[in-house]
Amino acid sequence: MRNQETQNEAMRIWKMIEPKISEKIKQDTKSCVRMKKLVVVTPPNGITLGVMQPNDNTNTIFNIPYVASLSNAQVGQCAFVIYWYGMTNAIAVALANNSSQYQSLLVMDVNRMVINNLQAYTMDNFEF
Repeated sequence: MRNQETQNEAMRIWKMIEPKISEKIKQDTKSCVRMKKLVVVTPPNGITLGVMQPNDNTNTIFNIPYVASLSNAQVGQCAFVIYWYGMTNAIAVALANNSSQYQSLLVMDVNRMVINNLQAYTMDNFEF
């Protein structure tokens, strides 16, 4: 009986502090570079390409810039997109192909300074 009371008390405390912890994590990580795998829905036009979330019922298309190596991306292919703060700061950086390595990613920060160069990664290196 005492063990059950202790568990109940621990859960009550957790439910009180969990929202504050979650908000703190969200606040502290909002400026991090994030990556998503999105579907190409409109081909590259020299400036942008259109991408959307797989199985998006709202059909929200993001027209975003892309690296030169994606100039031949085809509708229906998946692409890795990196962004800061939100999709208004997004750029398509590589095709997502489960069966082979994809080209190097040149990841830039918002000031266009190189912060990382990722070489020869496969889908297994990322979790989505």
